[in-house]
Amino acid sequence: MLCYECSITGCRRDAIGVCSHCSVALCAQHAHLVAEEITMRIPLVKSVVLPRRARLLFCQVCKAALEQECAVEQDEGQTLSSREAEETEPAAVS
Repeated sequence: MLCYECSITGCRRDAIGVCSHCSVALCAQHAHLVAEEITMRIPLVKSVVLPRRARLLFCQVCKAALEQECAVEQDEGQTLSSREAEETEPAAVS
């Protein structure tokens, strides 16, 4: 299997894995390895983060798309719903 990103630029590199989100084949240069927390639900405690993390492989496009959720949450405490409300308000007409 060949790397999708390399094939777009005309290169031919063997893939080392596939994106966990879109399943595109990726070479070592284009693959982004992310460690994901694993949680376990316990009735009284609700959920507990386990000590070991799982590996996820992402392409650059999916990694950036999935990380944008974190950027919105960190935007000075402004919630997504209030941000969407600002963007959907009609502009004042002069």
